[in-house]
Amino acid sequence: MDCKAFSSLARKEFDLFRNQDENFKCKVHIRKDVNIMMVSQGELYIPEDYKLSEIDAKGLIQHEVGTHVLTYHNGLQQPLKQLSIGLADYDPLQEGLAVMAEYLVDALTPNRLRTLAGRVIAGEAVKEGGDFQEIFRLLTLTYGFSPERAFNITSRIMQGGGFLKDIIYLKGLVDLRKYLQEGGDYESLLAGKFALKHTKIIEELTERKVLKKGALRPSYLLNEESTKRIKLIRDGLPISQMITK
Repeated sequence: MDCKAFSSLARKEFDLFRNQDENFKCKVHIRKDVNIMMVSQGELYIPEDYKLSEIDAKGLIQHEVGTHVLTYHNGLQQPLKQLSIGLADYDPLQEGLAVMAEYLVDALTPNRLRTLAGRVIAGEAVKEGGDFQEIFRLLTLTYGFSPERAFNITSRIMQGGGFLKDIIYLKGLVDLRKYLQEGGDYESLLAGKFALKHTKIIEELTERKVLKKGALRPSYLLNEESTKRIKLIRDGLPISQMITK
């Protein structure tokens, strides 16, 4: 799929959000001056030369739009506007939810999960003082990553002297799985951008009507398949079996 095909998928999700809440004003942009897909203040930016597979597109829509765009808008509708930007340490839960969304639409591929694990390995190597070549060799020679994938992982992790945010995707997924297995509610996590440690106070403030329930629901929660998949997680489905077949 090219950028236009992907933007068409994204706009369908944006239309769904507008139908749920007339206050939703965010837009999709195709740009020449961005080199990665990103969400900024609820706006989705897609590089003009972007290409990806259909299965990756299916997962990425829910990662970027169904999670990051949605929680930005839901947070913006709260009396506490900071929930649109994010409370302290919100990143792991955000990325955990985003990766979980990929699983819930059956688009968490083996390569995707392997890449997330590779980022953790690379992050640990950065913390131990590894340089670019050492990390690249670690990924290719020890863990069997292709040179292209190893280069991409190493390039990301070495940004600015060490971009350790990349390790939180897998950490966030692990923590979210534990939360769900302990009986935590899933949909309430989409009411804004916050950390798992904030869930009790968020729930209390919602019960007291200080905060609101999320104005938007992602499309994957509108079908029964996601409910079944969340139940599998609660019942102990291992991460290795979360990948799409």
